Amino acid sequence: FGASALAILNLAHEKKYRIVTCTETNCILVNDADFHKLGIVEPQLKNIFPEHALTYIVSALNSQVYLSKRPWHVYSVEKQSVVKLVYRTLLKWMRVRNSQHSRLTDDKLIPISIHGEKNLNLK
Repeated sequence: FGASALAILNLAHEKKYRIVTCTETNCILVNDADFHKLGIVEPQLKNIFPEHALTYIVSALNSQVYLSKRPWHVYSVEKQSVVKLVYRTLLKWMRVRNSQHSRLTDDKLIPISIHGEKNLNLK
């Protein structure tokens, strides 16, 4: 899933890099030695982070799962394909990490179904 932009920026500073800007998917960094060539002051992350691109997953008390909005990067995919992809990804993850997560086994996976574009229901 990746690291937060703040975690990336903190590591970048340790490695002597500075942030130039952020896109919806990347932080653009430049080596400290070359940063002066840009003729800019390093911006604060809170001023350049594209918060409009964030979509939050919210789980209600009734176990219903919601998205805060339609993700900007969603492509149209058949419902069955999404379920198969998620299931295969979980199986692969579990096999790789089985020794670390011994309580998770293939027979304990919960199938999901997708209803519309805005919610996932566990069966």
